[in-house]
Amino acid sequence: MAERNPPIWMQSGSYDAVDDRMITGLMSDRDFDASGNFAGVAGGVVPPADQLRVTGSGSGMAIYVSSGAVVIPAQGSNPPGAYICYSDGLTTKTLDVAVNNPRIDSIYCKVSDQAVGDDVSRWSIEIAKGSESSSPTPPPLDRTRIKLADVRVLPAAQNGGVNKITTAQVSDLRRFYAAQGGMHLNFGGGAPLPAAVPGRMLYITDKKSLYVSDGTSFEPIYTYREWMSYMRSLKPRQVIRGGSGDLSTKRTWTPYLTGALNTSVRIDYVRCPAGYAKVNLSGFSKVSDVAGTNQSHCSVRVTDSATGATRFAPAIIYGFSSYDPAWQRRGVSFMVDGLPTDQDLTFQVEYYRDSTGPATQRGNYAEICLMVEPGF
Repeated sequence: MAERNPPIWMQSGSYDAVDDRMITGLMSDRDFDASGNFAGVAGGVVPPADQLRVTGSGSGMAIYVSSGAVVIPAQGSNPPGAYICYSDGLTTKTLDVAVNNPRIDSIYCKVSDQAVGDDVSRWSIEIAKGSESSSPTPPPLDRTRIKLADVRVLPAAQNGGVNKITTAQVSDLRRFYAAQGGMHLNFGGGAPLPAAVPGRMLYITDKKSLYVSDGTSFEPIYTYREWMSYMRSLKPRQVIRGGSGDLSTKRTWTPYLTGALNTSVRIDYVRCPAGYAKVNLSGFSKVSDVAGTNQSHCSVRVTDSATGATRFAPAIIYGFSSYDPAWQRRGVSFMVDGLPTDQDLTFQVEYYRDSTGPATQRGNYAEICLMVEPGF
């Protein structure tokens, strides 16, 4: 029949265990396939972060699994159900040694149920043994197995002459459980993310950031403070230095000097959500001791505000040059593209020397103006 009766819960009704598991399944978050169809209950380890954690003994082939609870999806999806399982103490498992090459073993939780054809009715923490290889891969597991960790098992010859499992050989792959419509937790450190189900909420603890899924990936949800900081980083900004003789930026150039940065003419923490920005650069400048094809060039370098890594390296065509011994106003506007869309960037004035003339030359800048307009 299509309808399952009696509905839960009716007075004096009689219910099978599969109906009880359906209650657990309906309270649990769900996974969907690419077409948006139900793919099963999204089981997982019940938080917090210390539950069912796998560690290596460090002195043999034993691994330890801490106590904790786990929700394991029932076999099949009709009706959607899940088992609630709990371990009240430390579980010890012993892995086989690797002989010639490394292998990857998977540690997982499973349920056996006589009602669906298994020999016993119980839940357990198990080891899926991988195959030895110079490039080993973990064994496959279906969705009714909740993986806790992968363990890289090394032969003694590659492990200091000892057959042992250390915690460094353990990759923590616990996926944490959430109730239907609830918040999924991820404790960072490379732990896998839940499936990107539309509308699913995720909090990554080490980033202190909240995310929501559009069905393809997880995107950050900004707090009011983050949003205001982000908006301030998007606006056009301008910085001017100089304007009189004692404030002028002066430099004596040596042959073929490049990349001399002016730390006072810079704009920090600029965001470019479209990956490009318009740069307006002008200056009041001259060149002394002109000979040959001497020139003093002024441009802009773009770096990551946090790491200092270069995101745009200027060339002669991106900027203006001084050829003349008389003071003159010079300026240029140009586009910088190919920029990262989600990083704080620093735009900083950079000087160059291009010369086939004397060994020294002086480029004087009495005023420099830098303006950055991020693209949207």
